[in-house]
Amino acid sequence: MSIKSETDAILNKYQINIKKKYGQNFLINDEIVKGIIEAINSQYNIVEIGAGIGTLSQRLKSKKKVYSFEIDLELKKVLQNIENVNFIYEDYLLNKEEFNDFIIVGNLPYLITNKCLEKFISYSELPKQIIIMIQSEVADKYLFKVSKKDNLPLALIYSYYYNCQELLSVSPECFMPQPNVYSKVIKFEIKENKKNLKLEEIIKVCFLNRRKTIYNNLDNYFKDKEKVKDLLEKAKIDSHKRAEELSLKDFERLVNEIN
Repeated sequence: MSIKSETDAILNKYQINIKKKYGQNFLINDEIVKGIIEAINSQYNIVEIGAGIGTLSQRLKSKKKVYSFEIDLELKKVLQNIENVNFIYEDYLLNKEEFNDFIIVGNLPYLITNKCLEKFISYSELPKQIIIMIQSEVADKYLFKVSKKDNLPLALIYSYYYNCQELLSVSPECFMPQPNVYSKVIKFEIKENKKNLKLEEIIKVCFLNRRKTIYNNLDNYFKDKEKVKDLLEKAKIDSHKRAEELSLKDFERLVNEIN
């Protein structure tokens, strides 16, 4: 049975109401589901964000454990029939649980994509791998396929912790109901870098006011013009540049001088 037929059958059998407030767009394309599953490193614990009706959940295989978050309690009547998955029926963004030796996978609702990406790197132990489907335009920012003026501070932070690659391009026809945008599946593979909270902080500070120069943003942070001037000179960074013009290496040099 195809995933589309499987989805139709489940929605009809359980009389599921698709809820816009949760950004529900159920994946119905067999090849996309197969591509996601094949990319997953099964040696780690798996944390799925948004189980939906269990399309991915029932196909997730791990040598350890599989956890899956679902906020829509109506879907519990479907998900309770799936074995070997620990379902957590609550808002993922409000969950305080820590995971270890884990990866993250999910078809993220567009409205909470940025909040989820922020949370993924807030864990005391970073996920070893992140495989997510997100809006195509957002994915391109993490793949650095956009002009510098559209660079995101969070994308720069991710590039410090992870190597990112595009796995799949996904058209609206691959979902039920169809969204109004195209999506991409991207994969983040962890680097050797350890958590660097100072780097995260400085990148965010420098992007706080995108129209200001890096000098002005840092001056607002340190309240010390001479210190900022000295830091930028030592880091070999032009004080007239804006944050979007700087590379990850620039920020790393700057933070090394601060430390």
